[in-house]
Amino acid sequence: MNRLPCLSLLALSIALGFSGSALAAEASTSAADKKVFTLGQITVTAAPEDETPLGTATVSSEQMWDFNRDSLPEALNLIPGVATTPGSGQRNETVISVRGFDRWQVPLMMDGIRLYLPADNRIDFDRFLTPDLAEIQVSKGYVSVLNGPDGMGGAINLVTRKPVKPFEAELRSSAAFSNDGDYNGNTTYASIGSRQEMYYVQGSVEQRDSRSWSLSDDFKPTAVQDKGERNNTSKKDWRVNLKAALTPNATDEYSLNFVKQSGEKHGAGSVTGTSPVSTWDWPTWDTWSLYWLSHTQLGSKSYLNTKAYYNKFENDLVAYTNASLSAKNWTSYYDDNASGVSVEFGTDLVPYNTMKAAVYWRRDQHKEWQLTHSSGFTEPKQETTEEVFSAAFENTVHITPKWDLVAGISRDARLSRKAEEYASNVLFDQPRSDSWATNYQAAVIYRYSDTGKAHLSASDRTRFPTMFERFSSRFGGALSNPWLKPERALNLELGIADQILPGVQGSAALFHSEVDDAIQSVNILYNGNTYSQSQNVGKATFQGLELSLTARLSHQLEVGGNYSYIDTDVDNPNDSTARLTTTPRNKGFLYAKWRPVEKLTVIPSLEISDSRWSSRAVGTGYTQTGAYELLGLKLEYKLTPSWDVSLTGRNLLDKNYEVVDGYPQEGRNFVLATRLQF
Repeated sequence: MNRLPCLSLLALSIALGFSGSALAAEASTSAADKKVFTLGQITVTAAPEDETPLGTATVSSEQMWDFNRDSLPEALNLIPGVATTPGSGQRNETVISVRGFDRWQVPLMMDGIRLYLPADNRIDFDRFLTPDLAEIQVSKGYVSVLNGPDGMGGAINLVTRKPVKPFEAELRSSAAFSNDGDYNGNTTYASIGSRQEMYYVQGSVEQRDSRSWSLSDDFKPTAVQDKGERNNTSKKDWRVNLKAALTPNATDEYSLNFVKQSGEKHGAGSVTGTSPVSTWDWPTWDTWSLYWLSHTQLGSKSYLNTKAYYNKFENDLVAYTNASLSAKNWTSYYDDNASGVSVEFGTDLVPYNTMKAAVYWRRDQHKEWQLTHSSGFTEPKQETTEEVFSAAFENTVHITPKWDLVAGISRDARLSRKAEEYASNVLFDQPRSDSWATNYQAAVIYRYSDTGKAHLSASDRTRFPTMFERFSSRFGGALSNPWLKPERALNLELGIADQILPGVQGSAALFHSEVDDAIQSVNILYNGNTYSQSQNVGKATFQGLELSLTARLSHQLEVGGNYSYIDTDVDNPNDSTARLTTTPRNKGFLYAKWRPVEKLTVIPSLEISDSRWSSRAVGTGYTQTGAYELLGLKLEYKLTPSWDVSLTGRNLLDKNYEVVDGYPQEGRNFVLATRLQF
């Protein structure tokens, strides 16, 4: 491992004394930002309205604008303990790591509604844009059992906006350029809304059209990749978000929401491989959701929250026989849907107690089939259906005004209803098995001053394996394992947050997580052939610390940053060389926000990361990618109080770096943007 970034980051953290939330210390901006759709925030534990939820970090819409983070992976990378791995490999998917836990172990939600792809939950985080978000909530380690199953390693919640004025609107547009001034694409966003005494309505649309991006000038050409434009990096995404709600009184709210997004992306080939592109393509990556959220106050001390939703996901994967993508081999179709309901009741009727109970139900249905273009044969549709249930109870004892004791328990069930497979010209039912799991949580919160809070928490949670892990044949290369058990993680955390000095906020967190029955792919011999199979093997351990600081030094100057150290290890008895990928050991972010004159804002930033493990692009085994330092600078000017223009330079040092072996990242680039608010 390159020790220089590790030592330099540690020195910076000691010098600054910074600790662990998003950019600010763990002081939430959502309470002050009334545009936050509070119905869409996930359930939190023992948190007054003006206090950051236990173990939760947030990125506000203004922070996403300040650092020009128009896609979800870019925004998540601002948070300590969270790392993103940009699109790579044959699938060209961007994945995430939260304290070492991956996308299967950290649920993604929008307004508290689970965004779950029933077949394999291979969520490509790069398909999600951020301009229509009020904030991003990231719970790390401790996720309340009231939110439903699978919050084993944390949760990510995308909270949309809602209007606060009788009329409001916003327009944004940006254009991206390479280091040579070539046009790379654009992102646009528009919203309009109205808040009246007893209702509000809002609509927004956003789109991204990326033509390409370019490599660093330091990149050395290979047999399949020249300098300049990276092969096959175009993509298109758009999202429409509609919201209507009734607010009959000061406490109750009833909201109906519709979100539709559509994406198109392409595969990417390794620069060290034999082909400049992947022979896989996704002309369709579409999803939409219709969901209901409500809050009803029952007297002065009790409430009832309800959620109901229907999600649809359609995905077409086209495989080609050549690198020019002119001859189709086969097309795989997914037609999935999910529906669910949850009800949460809370009350303070018992003195010194806040009691909450929730029930949760979700039904996932996956349908897939494949067309072979050479023969014109379309196989019959294969259906896999399952239901998930959860019942949870949480109680907070307010021991004193300074001390809270929280305990939670839930019982989860996954019932497999149907699992079809097509092989050897036969459609048949696969063996099925149900799973049950009990989850436990406890935390102590001590508010030792008006500004300071410390906590100690333990969370013992499970994650049910996906349909893909249990049933997928993976185009004939894998065997099913319907008896695969849930993974289980014990997460421990000790944290503190305080105002160190006037205008200076800081926080720190120490954490340790152990995963039992970790699910990994194992090669086995069956009928004389070698197949892969998902199995419960070994044990994974994640441990480390997070630090962050924000200091407002004057009306004109704010500085801040964060640092995380994460050590990951896996004990796989079937493979002593196994490594956990996508998580750098050391990661840091520093920034300043300077207003030399009233209308001009200058925002320099520095993102630092050391090496991380990666699967080899060619051959088998693992290798470590190099460390990197990304320097950014944003210049923003207010033409009027409601009209901003900005120019952002990213990777200004033109660093040639990889986070996945064989997949170099974008070199120096620029974004010209404008924002108009009414």
